[in-house]
Amino acid sequence: MTDNLKTCKSCGKEIAKSAKKCPHCGANLGMATWLKVIIVLVILGIVSIVLVVACTAGTASVVNNAVNAASKSLETSSSPESSAADDSSSSSGPTKDNSSSSEPAKKLTQQIYDTIKSATTDITGSGKLTYSGGSKFSDLVKQIGEPSSTSEVSIGDATTVTAIWSDLSYSFSSGSKFVVLSVSYDKASGQITSKSMTNF
Repeated sequence: MTDNLKTCKSCGKEIAKSAKKCPHCGANLGMATWLKVIIVLVILGIVSIVLVVACTAGTASVVNNAVNAASKSLETSSSPESSAADDSSSSSGPTKDNSSSSEPAKKLTQQIYDTIKSATTDITGSGKLTYSGGSKFSDLVKQIGEPSSTSEVSIGDATTVTAIWSDLSYSFSSGSKFVVLSVSYDKASGQITSKSMTNF
């Protein structure tokens, strides 16, 4: 057998290395279609896992930062120094209502939270993500102000921004509490894709 020949796995006869089909028995010598499909599916699965891990890691770090910021904010407002300052200011001169200084300026209501709609996601034939029906991030900012922090995760042409508000107050039946609001949105369309709220 020369360097330009190989053996057909079906009939055992010598054929050219470049042959796609055996001229003797007619067997296909290229990669089977089912094998190609499996390889493509495995590659797509790996890419999907990488995308999910990247998005999750980015969101988790932003939420951790927001929780830390909210905790520091709570510690500052309840520290002995701030209560001593409140006592000294109330003992000299006319009494003032200092409740507004310990409350964050931004408020979140159930009505605002309920009106935040997550967009539906679709993939076009070319593989591009499209969004529809989601609330606009800019409208939310008009209602409750700028977020405390943001982070971006880009995958291909798509960039997802996660915005965190760590200084919001929210009225529950048990009283007003601090909440952390997390919203992710598509940077290109400005449409919100997910939301979550944590209270302290």
